[in-house]
Amino acid sequence: MELDHELLYRQRRTALLASGMSILLPFAIGALLAPSLRVRFAPQGVGGTPFTLFLGIAMSITAFPVLARILEERGIQATELG
Repeated sequence: MELDHELLYRQRRTALLASGMSILLPFAIGALLAPSLRVRFAPQGVGGTPFTLFLGIAMSITAFPVLARILEERGIQATELG
């Protein structure tokens, strides 16, 4: 995947905000959902904090690659919007 460094530098605030939110927002949603999902899906003996961290991290690390793939498939990764 090609990256236009000059365009990225000009749009650095937007790029930082988009990449930060694509990681932080899914983590927060996972952390909020974890207590209700823990009752049903966590194995016996797994504490609340490890399960919350696992779910938040699992959601956040899959969000950014999926976003990058969508941009690539639509052919807009080299545009200002992408």
